[in-house]
Amino acid sequence: MATQTRVVLTDDLNGGEAEGTVQFGLDGQGYEMELDAANSAALRASLRPYIDAGRRVAAIPAQRRRGTRSAPGRAAVPAARFATGQPLTDDERAKIREWAKTQPQLGKIADRGRLSATVIAEYRKVH
Repeated sequence: MATQTRVVLTDDLNGGEAEGTVQFGLDGQGYEMELDAANSAALRASLRPYIDAGRRVAAIPAQRRRGTRSAPGRAAVPAARFATGQPLTDDERAKIREWAKTQPQLGKIADRGRLSATVIAEYRKVH
């Protein structure tokens, strides 16, 4: 006997069956919700004047919070930036990490996770 599982999305506004998940962002925070076709169209129509007048930027990555929030009015920690002023790419992070592992004065460098500002600054001094 075969088992068949059906996933039914529920519209977050009206409780009916949703067509799909809609993602959007505001003030650096990403959001998503399940909407039916009518609510999805209504959301897009209401945002259209702002989208048309705004400037397109790189997609805002979803941020996962660990149960803490920064104080009101305080900015989140900015992304580490390379010499170009742009956020570090995965390739740049890998280069910095490999270099840092050869520098005993920097201590142990993990294979994953955030690179400290000290490590990035030391790399920039040499390169």
